[in-house]
Amino acid sequence: MDLHYHTVLYRFADDTAQDAIDDVLAQLRSLAAIPAVRSIAVGLNCLAVTDGWTHGMTIVFDSEASMMQDFGPHPLHQEVFRNTAAVFDRYMAMDVSSGPDEKGSGDDDEAGR
Repeated sequence: MDLHYHTVLYRFADDTAQDAIDDVLAQLRSLAAIPAVRSIAVGLNCLAVTDGWTHGMTIVFDSEASMMQDFGPHPLHQEVFRNTAAVFDRYMAMDVSSGPDEKGSGDDDEAGR
């Protein structure tokens, strides 16, 4: 089975109160209640080199289709997004799948070398 990983990096403004950060992290963790979510990790960026990204979240799905069809439009996801997006100074999302991409597994991809 090819899993799909949805990772979001977050940067809170320096003056964001810890209570506000804790509330946002709790809301992000609540996304685990959506049936399409296989697992979720939310927390402080623990790398020494952060480039300003203070927190992150990774959600694992059974497939990209599951993320797009069952998670993206889910009312809880939409509510959490509405409630939290304005709190971040900046955020960035990145998705990867464990299976082969459209060009193949990457092992034979000359452009990737």
